[in-house]
Amino acid sequence: MTGRIRSSLGKHFLVWLMALGIVGGSAGVALANVVYDAETLKSYPDGKCLDARAEVSHGSSDHGYRRVDVYTQKEGAGGFVNCAVGWERPIGWLKARSIYWKYYKNAEEWAVCRNTGWAANGQATDAIRQEKSYADEPCGNGWYDTMAGGSHFFDGSWVGGFVHSGYHYFAS
Repeated sequence: MTGRIRSSLGKHFLVWLMALGIVGGSAGVALANVVYDAETLKSYPDGKCLDARAEVSHGSSDHGYRRVDVYTQKEGAGGFVNCAVGWERPIGWLKARSIYWKYYKNAEEWAVCRNTGWAANGQATDAIRQEKSYADEPCGNGWYDTMAGGSHFFDGSWVGGFVHSGYHYFAS
């Protein structure tokens, strides 16, 4: 299953939150201080999944913040709800990567501004996070996008993928 909302109840709840203005971001162009997207990168027939969330925002300094969350879940509620509760992975079996992209107008292309490389969990856990707040725009004024990479070791191999936050403009 690839999707962000797993039930019609969840869809109605999200619409209600958006109507109240509680949800602060959405994929695409920034209209607020926070832009993010979250996706299921891999789901399994037995109710387990790997999810990732990418965020780009103003941050505390107003010059840029990137955040990546990668988490594993398993079925909950007596086996009736897939990907509902944390699924702890052994040390080194869960990885996250943050790639901070910048749009260069003159070249009319996106290029990597910062890349953390893969970082693995140092203790058994169901989630890993990478985040960084910048005092100044790391690659100058312009449009930025965070790409979250998530991977975990499952059934003898590494599986995962990437999700983009959407883009946000920063100026000094």
